[in-house]
Amino acid sequence: LQEQLARKDLPLLERALAPAGIGFRHALLMGSENYLCMQRLQQARAQGDLPDTGEAAPLGALVRHAEGAPSGLRSEIPFPIGERLWSRVRRDRDVCLGARGPFWESCLYRRDLLRSREAHVLVVNHALFFLDLATGGRILPPHAVVVLDEAHRAEEAAADQLGVRLSDRSVARLLDDLPAARPGADALRRVRDAAEVVREAARRFFEELRRALPEASPARAAGTGQRSAARGVMATVRVRQAGLAEDSLAKPLQEMESALGEAARGAAGPPEALALGALAERSRDLRERLALFLSQKKSDAVYWMESEVSRRAAGATLYVTPVEVGPVLRERLFDGRRRVVLTSATLSAAGSFAHLRQRLGVPAAAEVALGSPYDFGEQALLYVPPDPVSSPGEFAEAVTKECGRILRASEGGAFVLFTSYALLNRVHDALAADRALSALQLFRHEPGEASAILEKFRRTRRGVLLGTLTFWQGIDVPGEALRCVVLTRLPFDVPDHPVAEARAEAIRSRGGDPFTDDSLPEAILTFRQGFGRLIRTREDRGLVAALDPRLQTRGYGEAFLDSLPPCRRSASFEEAERFLRSRP
Repeated sequence: LQEQLARKDLPLLERALAPAGIGFRHALLMGSENYLCMQRLQQARAQGDLPDTGEAAPLGALVRHAEGAPSGLRSEIPFPIGERLWSRVRRDRDVCLGARGPFWESCLYRRDLLRSREAHVLVVNHALFFLDLATGGRILPPHAVVVLDEAHRAEEAAADQLGVRLSDRSVARLLDDLPAARPGADALRRVRDAAEVVREAARRFFEELRRALPEASPARAAGTGQRSAARGVMATVRVRQAGLAEDSLAKPLQEMESALGEAARGAAGPPEALALGALAERSRDLRERLALFLSQKKSDAVYWMESEVSRRAAGATLYVTPVEVGPVLRERLFDGRRRVVLTSATLSAAGSFAHLRQRLGVPAAAEVALGSPYDFGEQALLYVPPDPVSSPGEFAEAVTKECGRILRASEGGAFVLFTSYALLNRVHDALAADRALSALQLFRHEPGEASAILEKFRRTRRGVLLGTLTFWQGIDVPGEALRCVVLTRLPFDVPDHPVAEARAEAIRSRGGDPFTDDSLPEAILTFRQGFGRLIRTREDRGLVAALDPRLQTRGYGEAFLDSLPPCRRSASFEEAERFLRSRP
């Protein structure tokens, strides 16, 4: 979306306004991990210890590209870069020495920062915007207007950037970045010795944490919910009391920090001294994050742990997440010093913006709900099967049967969207074994592979993509490639996830109802997003099938259906089949 705005939409606007004598400059600024780092590129070149010999050629090409590149953006590098190499040469905030380092003048990220300060319109993503907000405006240039597009996703991005996390991978990454000890370099040898103590202490500490919290939320462990859809099968546990485990990692980290400081003072030159000093700062930062998690000093935060359950020796991540971002955003964003515009195709629930305003802390504001440019009455049909089945076992079988006949009628070109990997896998296996569907190409969403399978799907007319919550929003597939969307379940978030649980407690403390005040409007917004995957242009035409029996058996079912754009609705499969097979 950022690149569409910067490469297509804003240039179009420039051309449209030019005859009126209106000109403006615009720039694209992405998260720093999307940029090639000159410092790390030269380090990789000098160390010569790349994991694969096949990456040596791209490394040389990167060096040549960097010499004359106007920008360090990965998307502008004219040849593919493998993930392992990119992880070695991309910019990293924890590693960057900034203006103190020897590569600041040639820094490609710095060039984009300078361009951003000369632009009238700057395009950034939510993560970078809220990171700037969290750091007190130290990244982006001063600005008078903020337009938050896809604002229904702003709360999640704000919570990520205003919170704190620490994982065993964070510690391992710091240790991997330490320099090798040179002959005669006693200070560096002491750093490496201290690092081995940290490595062993980290292993014991995170193992102790996992033993202290054996009970994981069953729903999360089963792969239900948005985070598990995006990152894999995860188990989450809320930590309700301080002092869950002894802080046995703090002292080894502090000793390594001291060894790094000593090595920096005796370094061979300023670049090495700065690099070692930056590593010492990283060690201190990890120690402070760990202390915050174990002490639970922030009263307005929820403390929780997440670990992968799909691997025997899984890692763990510790989180400190604000329970509600509204109070912080009201103070830092909606403070009257700049104009803020929130826009999205799905900001209202049941015709009201009240839910979004409360969650984001929006004070008094003008609001308007505009109609769609699409003729949903002609372009779309909503199919809600009759005789819903409520039993979980029977429901899975009914979904499989319904999906089979819908896909036979559509001849592919479909998204089948789920809220859990468990149901997705069951339906996928049954459809893959159905000989009547053998002409269709099935794509199953696997964690971390969303972009790859989406590109494959776009290139086929008879594809069927079975996806989790990643595919309910932000996905654009116009034209014949997508002519059918099946919504298998209503997208309620898992109520026992630590953050959802803490928010429910906060709502109850104010005398509210967590379901009607929070869970229901959130699910309605996501349901509308899922419906919105289908019609992307005025020429698109297709069917949306909603299979969850609660649409008909629960009182709130009509609230979901009423939230959708006005279109024809049918309980007849024969009518749905005729609609799919007819062409305008």
